[in-house]
Amino acid sequence: MGAGSACGLIGAIKLGTIWLEPKHVAKVTAMTMLFGTIGATLGGAPLKILLLKVGLTHMMETLSLIGVAVAIIIYFVVSNGPDLDHRDELPDLYANRNPLIDIVKIVKTPQAWVVAIYGMIMYIPITTIGVVWGVSYVEHAVETSETIAASVVSAMFLGAAVGSPAFAFLSDFLKKRKLPMLLGTIITSSVWFVIFLADLPLSWLYVLFFIAGFAYTAKVLTFASIVEIMPLKMSGISLAFVNMIVMTTGIIFHPIIGALIDYHWDGQMAASGIPAYTTEDYQFALLIIPICLITSVIVLWFMKETHPERKKTDHRVPQEYGAIIDTDVL
Repeated sequence: MGAGSACGLIGAIKLGTIWLEPKHVAKVTAMTMLFGTIGATLGGAPLKILLLKVGLTHMMETLSLIGVAVAIIIYFVVSNGPDLDHRDELPDLYANRNPLIDIVKIVKTPQAWVVAIYGMIMYIPITTIGVVWGVSYVEHAVETSETIAASVVSAMFLGAAVGSPAFAFLSDFLKKRKLPMLLGTIITSSVWFVIFLADLPLSWLYVLFFIAGFAYTAKVLTFASIVEIMPLKMSGISLAFVNMIVMTTGIIFHPIIGALIDYHWDGQMAASGIPAYTTEDYQFALLIIPICLITSVIVLWFMKETHPERKKTDHRVPQEYGAIIDTDVL
């Protein structure tokens, strides 16, 4: 399932780099993330309600059938690229005959690592709070039901759905990538500090989770940046490289947070025989999230501005090549 979801993200953005001018990659990424986070939102409280009504087996069967239907639609409707009369005259943007060479090239590019590490840090709240620890924390923090806690976490994904296009359009309006990324870092890290350090009512958690999710989506600009850093024909591998680094957050931080919770736990057991963790245990462990988010400011210090409008040259391309080659990146 993880490999399949990665293909959905990378494939959609890769098609965007083929069909549209490079300066529109941020918007393509934002729209992809918009619909992706809508799916993640549906995977919270709505999926929990469906699970309770129909059971796990019927729920998984329904989701599988939806997936098959989407795959069939993609196969018959989506084209790999636009039809061009002059394709033979173009640089090879459609095929990559030397993937291993390109992998070595991107691994040896320092700016690719800077962009990927920034994306990895910014993804920490989603992979930790959104996937594993958020529901349990909210349950303990405001003493509410699992369903209500899941709806609070869903507010973060709703914020991300709104924030993705907002940061993309802000970046293109300012003709900068770094400044919106910095704003997102400051806002989301500040909000998480408030969430974990203050005694908040349930209503405020909805608002703050939404804002945190909104600001996190400055991360979508990493996909635009990596396409602008590397040659366009390498966009698929470049996007996959960033996504690979980003996905390591779960591997790294889930064990760390679990260990920190156990470290702070006082040893009390619940009647059911499982550890009785407290709100303070979760707060102690989850504070690592905003602390790590702050470090992304240091990472941004080493990142170069990549927006195409900042890299114009005097090169010109025949008009008939259309959106495939754009003077902004030559």
